[in-house]
Amino acid sequence: PATGSNYAVLFSGGYNAQNNHARYYNNIKAMYQTLVSNCGLSPSNIYVVFADGANPGADQNPDNGRSYVNSDMSYASRSHVLAATAANLRDTLATLANKLGSKDSFMFYSFDHGSQGSQGSQTHQELLVGWNEFITDTTMASELQAVHAGHSTYVFAECFAGGMLED
Repeated sequence: PATGSNYAVLFSGGYNAQNNHARYYNNIKAMYQTLVSNCGLSPSNIYVVFADGANPGADQNPDNGRSYVNSDMSYASRSHVLAATAANLRDTLATLANKLGSKDSFMFYSFDHGSQGSQGSQTHQELLVGWNEFITDTTMASELQAVHAGHSTYVFAECFAGGMLED
């Protein structure tokens, strides 16, 4: 029988350069390298949705008192690298929803600060922190549920992550 392919989305927004800490970049990079080197994922099947994406501008607080630096995304040059906007995340998940089937595996991994807020009548919304915007757990639930892979893994490693699974 034919086997499927493995796909991953690695997400970290950081919100802006001041709040986009070096640990977010280091963690996403380490996960990427683990998936490629240890798990054999094809770089072309990895979507890195991080901060300002491949923009060469300074987007990271190095947490050492020095001035802001650019997140060097060259490690993912054979992958899809996009800014961590709600639109890019939605488009990425829609692309995968149309591509993946019952023989494929899918992993969604997020790591940054996370947040909590209210939206309309919903007072306890957990939020992914994107680049200059937030993405609600309700939005994430509907977009992730549209991806029908044979096996899906979701790792939410940000603050307030437990609430992401409620929806």
